[in-house]
Amino acid sequence: MSDQRLHCINCGIASWRRNPSIGLHQIEEESILSVIQQWVAPQVVNRSHHICQGCRDLAMRPSGADEQLSIPTTGHCQVCVNCGRSVLRARSHLLRTDIERERRIHTVISEWILPRTISRARALICHSCWVRADRNAHHYLARPSGSSGSVNVTSGHGELTPQCPPPPRPTSQASQATSQFTPRVSDSIILPDYVRAVDTESQCFIEGCRRQERNRVPVTIRKMLLDHYKFYIPKNNRLCDHHLKIQSWDFLTGILENYINVFTALHIQDMLELKSHSNTGLNFIDIQNMEDHLVHHWLGFTKEQYQRILNEVPQLLLKSSGPIGLTAYLMKLRTSDSNERISALFNIPKRTLDGYVSEARHLMYDYFVPRHLGLNHMNRQEIVDRTLLIPQGLFGNHNGVNKPVIIIDGTYCFIEKSSNYLYQKRTYSLHKYNNLVKPFMIVCADGHIVDVMGPYPATTSDAEIINHEFRDPNSILRQYFQAGDAFVLDRGFRDALPLLHECGYRTYVPPTLQEGEWQHSTLEANKSRAVTIYQMGC
Repeated sequence: MSDQRLHCINCGIASWRRNPSIGLHQIEEESILSVIQQWVAPQVVNRSHHICQGCRDLAMRPSGADEQLSIPTTGHCQVCVNCGRSVLRARSHLLRTDIERERRIHTVISEWILPRTISRARALICHSCWVRADRNAHHYLARPSGSSGSVNVTSGHGELTPQCPPPPRPTSQASQATSQFTPRVSDSIILPDYVRAVDTESQCFIEGCRRQERNRVPVTIRKMLLDHYKFYIPKNNRLCDHHLKIQSWDFLTGILENYINVFTALHIQDMLELKSHSNTGLNFIDIQNMEDHLVHHWLGFTKEQYQRILNEVPQLLLKSSGPIGLTAYLMKLRTSDSNERISALFNIPKRTLDGYVSEARHLMYDYFVPRHLGLNHMNRQEIVDRTLLIPQGLFGNHNGVNKPVIIIDGTYCFIEKSSNYLYQKRTYSLHKYNNLVKPFMIVCADGHIVDVMGPYPATTSDAEIINHEFRDPNSILRQYFQAGDAFVLDRGFRDALPLLHECGYRTYVPPTLQEGEWQHSTLEANKSRAVTIYQMGC
């Protein structure tokens, strides 16, 4: 979680970073609140704001005359207006608007500290913030959603009024005419019913979020927030992974008052374009027009991967219902939703969707699966080429010839408890205390799945499965794998090792402690590690 950035509402010093002993206090006394309100006017101050101990002591001092209360006084004078760091002994810069570069930095800092304002005559920023603002000033001028002016709070009712923004960059013909800064009429406007996020690309636009990811905000999310919450997100703002995948935005209703309602002409233009944007949303009939993150969220594939599946199974394109059935089938594999829920998303009857999904499943099994699964989809040399450097050096070389190196192991697919007693008995595992079936995996050294056999009942051991598959000399596995091939196994295949050695295969199994032994020898431990590091890596 990020640090809570508490700034003194009067002098701006912060209690985070390197000055935790500043001693910020909430404004609870009415007398202190009235004094602070006069000092920072026209900025709005309430009891939720904080003041440092120095400003608190100054506000509590006895006043001899009423006119003394109207003189703004700060407990700390040498403070960076952006980060709140004390610059008493650090390099700092004075915020000015004399030349265009300084005006651009002034504009960037004004946008960063919203809803706070630059109200002091001698406003300072530390060198780090000055460098960041100078670097980002060019982005604020170049991007279409950049703010063209700074914002000041001017009324006690929380309304914001804009300052005159800096003039545009002078051209070569008008360089002399713009040598002196002359304010022009502001192109900012206050929309009392709408708010916007601070215009920044450095972090997630949600207030208080300090996650490191910076994803572009999808158009669908920007339009939804504008339509339902009247919350405008500038075009180049960023969003973290957590808020990108969030399902409900109702939490915004409690924090929208912390955002600003001053908009530039570019903001208004972008808002109108968002309003006119056709919200495709979850249009599963037309995947290509959906947002990329929505496609991956519902299907588990990108648009390019989805199109590749369609291209490899052209039979799906020959039917008008083929792409719809494939989309529904992938969605069912991804979400495990019922056909009733999926049919509601597609806005088609459930019985029709059942036929689409069944047809897509059969076409995928007949045309797509043989291309990517099974012993026939790759030859032995391809398995050798997929062997990584370490397993090739440990197990691959046999009499000077590189042989295939594969991992064989069983895995688990948990299922629901069956009402059929015999099936329930065969699928209940005393090892996992659950109902499951066991697919049997044959995997290359780089993790590529060569084939999946089974599934087998939960009561069948790994050794029994491999004895069943390799006992027949005419079996497809005996014909595919040749003498000298390397099999990396675990200790559960101990009873199948004699058969594999009889077939001429080389087996690598972690050694087992013999009776009376407490630990492996150094040689046996190294051999065990050579096998397990390869198994865990895949």
